[in-house]
Amino acid sequence: MNGTNPSDGSHYTGQVEVNKSGAAYSVKWDIAGAQVVGVGIEGQSSGSADSRFVVGFGTGDSMGIVEYVLQPDKSWKGRWAFNGDQRLGEETWTPEGTDKASDDANAPSPARRQSDSP
Repeated sequence: MNGTNPSDGSHYTGQVEVNKSGAAYSVKWDIAGAQVVGVGIEGQSSGSADSRFVVGFGTGDSMGIVEYVLQPDKSWKGRWAFNGDQRLGEETWTPEGTDKASDDANAPSPARRQSDSP
C-alpha cells in the first residue's frame, strides 16, 4: 500500500490487512510501525458488485474516512481525510499475488484482500 498525506503531500508506504467480520470488515494498517484500525463495508457503483469499499478509521483523538474504488488492474484506489483536513489524501492498495492480466470478473472482493502485504 502507498499513499499521500493530505496535510503536506508527503508520501508513505505500508501494509494493510482486511478481514471479513460478519457483514463488515476489520481493517488494520501498519505504516512505519504505527498501527491504524478501522471498520469497512462494501458498496456498489454502476451495478457492479464489490466495486467500492468504504472504511472509517481512527487514531487517538482523530477519526477519518476513506473510499476505495476497484481499478481495472485490480488495485484499490482511495481518497481519504481525517476530521479537520481541508484536502484529501490518496492511497492505493495492490493485493499481493494479483494476476493483473486476468479478467476483472475475478477481481478480489475486500474479503479476499487478506494479506500482510497487499
